[in-house]
Amino acid sequence: EDAAVAPKRLEASINGVRISIKTTWIRQTRSLLIVPIFKCLVALCLIVSFLVFVEGVYMNLVVLYVKLFKRKPEKVYKWEPMQEDIEVGHETYP
Repeated sequence: EDAAVAPKRLEASINGVRISIKTTWIRQTRSLLIVPIFKCLVALCLIVSFLVFVEGVYMNLVVLYVKLFKRKPEKVYKWEPMQEDIEVGHETYP
């Protein structure tokens, strides 16, 4: 048998009968389906990793801005104590 053909076959012996199955369909399936799918998955992982990195940088910039300019909720929002509720009348009902 040719040496170039031997690696492309899967050989077995069942009850003394030699069976050989060509594995070229496995290689074709791998090259047509599996490899492009994994390339897309690797690209997707790179994109998601980049987005997580950008989010971390953005959050650190926000924290740095807040700390540098000492922005606190008390300075940003006008906080006033709540006034007494007008509709408290029904709570005094027996």
